[in-house]
Amino acid sequence: MPLSTRTSRRRKAVAATFALTLSLSCLASGAYADGLQPPPFPPPGGIELDPEGRPIGEGTEPVPEEPEVPEVVEPELPTAPELPRLPDYPKSTDSYNPFSGVADIVHGALDLGFGFFKPPAPRNAPPPPPLRPLPNTNWGPVADDDTPAQADAWALRVRGGNRDARLAEAHLPPLPDAPAAVTGAGKPVELGKAYSFGSLHRLSSRTWMKDGSVHAEAKLGRVELGLPYLKAAGKPVDTKRLPVELELRDAVTTAVGHADRAAEFRTEVKGGGVKSFGRELLAFDGPLKPNTSLRIPADKKLPPWGLVTLNEQISTDAQGHPTAGKDGRYAPEPASTSGYANTAHLTLLFPEAVDMTVGHAAVLHRGPGGDAQ
Repeated sequence: MPLSTRTSRRRKAVAATFALTLSLSCLASGAYADGLQPPPFPPPGGIELDPEGRPIGEGTEPVPEEPEVPEVVEPELPTAPELPRLPDYPKSTDSYNPFSGVADIVHGALDLGFGFFKPPAPRNAPPPPPLRPLPNTNWGPVADDDTPAQADAWALRVRGGNRDARLAEAHLPPLPDAPAAVTGAGKPVELGKAYSFGSLHRLSSRTWMKDGSVHAEAKLGRVELGLPYLKAAGKPVDTKRLPVELELRDAVTTAVGHADRAAEFRTEVKGGGVKSFGRELLAFDGPLKPNTSLRIPADKKLPPWGLVTLNEQISTDAQGHPTAGKDGRYAPEPASTSGYANTAHLTLLFPEAVDMTVGHAAVLHRGPGGDAQ
């Protein structure tokens, strides 16, 4: 090997040794500690990254995490809870299931809407035999004595199944649970707690005698009813889910029975309305003609399952039975000295059988001697 080659290799080896020695000296002297070079390794724990993959350090701000919103779980509501219980009052001895006959369900007015269910009568057929007298539960409890004149009034009555409850009932002569006059509390009366089918405001009922005539009166400042209920689990129900919704304002229904002439009925109301599944069936701003009826549904091609009667007026005999014609069905008797009136009467066969009367006033008069008129 030539001498010049050996000398070149020795010089390169010496130069490499000198460079390594200088590097180690700079590292020991703290050149990296002065910030002249980045640290040789990442900091302990690694480099933090934001959700977009960018390192978090100088010149960047951490992105705050969005709080987790808990899922809202709505409580399951029963489809048709039972009606809340009202104060129980003594039932008439003739009390019966109000839905055992069509004529009694609507106090004689339902025949107008359900007439097409009757089979066609054959020609020259003999008239049907008279039906048994209708019970007096529509009129109210009739005292079993010889009192020549009686009266009954209530703010609300609900019948369905085996239940028959009357709210704020007044009766003449007074009964143990029905005094001559009843004045409601100053606060609205809520018809139920967790499940409520409405409320009544400023209600009162009274009965009295004056100048030989018997009087009955029912007053309601405001009525809000919805069947089967207006509130479920304490929350308002969507009106589009209500088969029937009734509202009345400042309603007064009176009845006067005389010994020598026909009974008189009168209903004054400032306004109100009837809806079904959110659809307005009737809106009014004053009194309506007697026995204004609304068939539900209004389309006669569909089977009826409800009826609402406003300013209902029914004539009765001196025992409280609705007057009947030759066929045994209800027939008004203009000369009758007895009868009853309702501000509103609701009958539903869906979703459950319910019969409800609002603002009831009833009178019967048997004349001075107590004879039936």
